Amino acid sequence: MQSFFQNDVAIFWVAIAAMAIIPGVCAMAAGAWSRSRQAELEASMKMRMVDMGMSAEDIERVLNAGQSGAVRKEG
Repeated sequence: MQSFFQNDVAIFWVAIAAMAIIPGVCAMAAGAWSRSRQAELEASMKMRMVDMGMSAEDIERVLNAGQSGAVRKEG
């Protein structure tokens, strides 16, 4: 009886599965990191604006300035 990794067909299918799964996992991790970093940067910007004494309306106006007419998602 052959070992699993001495079987060429098994190695082929394991390699195909890895090529299908690994990029998806990397894409999900990159997306999560990107959203986390974006939230961190936005929170830091809000804290700086509060420290500068800006009102809530001013902060909202600054945050919505880059939205080009789109409604900003809260959350």
